[in-house]
Amino acid sequence: MKKIVIIPARLKSERLSGKPLKLILNKPMINWTFEAAQESSADEVKIATDSKKIFDNFSNGDAFITDSNHLSGTDRSFEVANMLKLEDHDIVINLQGDEPFIDPLDLDNLFKIMQKDKVQMATLYSCLLYTSPSPRDRQKS
Repeated sequence: MKKIVIIPARLKSERLSGKPLKLILNKPMINWTFEAAQESSADEVKIATDSKKIFDNFSNGDAFITDSNHLSGTDRSFEVANMLKLEDHDIVINLQGDEPFIDPLDLDNLFKIMQKDKVQMATLYSCLLYTSPSPRDRQKS
């Protein structure tokens, strides 16, 4: 069983055009995401993109050019998963390209859960603990 992370990325974001190549500490966001995934227990980390600019950031077969007509990153990841000719028991994590601060341990925990419990699909999430100030506290400020 292989553990694979596929990172879909495109340049035509509606809210922030060119987002994957925006620099964070002089390195493109997509590179930070890729490197974090490489620090996990994944056997392979691949980029799924329709952009030659993104593709050119990676070497050694780490990036694949995908159809530009995909409606979602999941479609893009699915295309690459098919190109990789994976087995039914292989595990694929679809990691969004705009998650440069993903903790590799979270990816490892997801791999473990999927292996142990034979889960077919899962999503990482985080609980946000926020309580709005009471009306009394709002009046004080």
